[in-house]
Amino acid sequence: MERVFLPPAGFVLVHPITARTAIVAREGSAPGGPRFFAKRVASAHRGVAEAREMLVREGCILHLLAGSGHTAAPVADGADAAGPFLVTEMAAGRPVGNLAIGSTDEPTRELVAALLALHAVHAAADGEGPLEVVHGDLSPENLLVRAADGPLPCHVTVVDFELASYRDGGPPQDGSFRGTLRYAAPESAREGARTVRGDLFALGAIFYERFTGIPTRHREGPALILEVAEEPVDLRPASGLPTRVEGALARLLAFDPSGRAASAKEVLDQLA
Repeated sequence: MERVFLPPAGFVLVHPITARTAIVAREGSAPGGPRFFAKRVASAHRGVAEAREMLVREGCILHLLAGSGHTAAPVADGADAAGPFLVTEMAAGRPVGNLAIGSTDEPTRELVAALLALHAVHAAADGEGPLEVVHGDLSPENLLVRAADGPLPCHVTVVDFELASYRDGGPPQDGSFRGTLRYAAPESAREGARTVRGDLFALGAIFYERFTGIPTRHREGPALILEVAEEPVDLRPASGLPTRVEGALARLLAFDPSGRAASAKEVLDQLA
């Protein structure tokens, strides 16, 4: 039985992230130099077509988004004797989930930085037109925040596109929910829908919790999916937040998707 991740040819293990599916790696045998994030399909899922397709699709999306400035650049992808693999640059920054609650003096600018990152993903295009990328599983662990030069105090990178879709396809639209339920939009929990407005809801949930310390959802287990699918978020007053940030979060967290902004650009305009 395979118990450890096997690095792709040309890379060596630095340390594991998860024993069977993700590692930090470096090229060749030299101890210095840049490090990379490498991932595979778990050995138990290697025979599952959907699991293999997710990894291949993630590589395709990252290639298409290369140059956006808000995603990790792909370095290598393909398949070998151990199965499919994907290697990307290590994105700088700390996950939003690792930041102390409320530990920012600039909530407006931090939210703007996150919206700019999501806008870069949603608005990406190539010579054939819009890429129509929807992340589909935004959570505090896959938004990385780092200090930045220039007018904004931070830069946000979006990672982990395993459940993303784009114009050439995505996970099956079979009504099943896939993703991180606590931050999911109601229609995602009910119908398995992955849309731009669903990504915007998730972003609102992440940053409402980030700024206030109050989760948007409170139940556990099977009751959580009913709460997410059927109950609007109870937005409690948040002391110290600028009024326009509170208004933007309320718009992002509208229960009915038609009441949400249609794009991150609309919310950016609201915050300007």
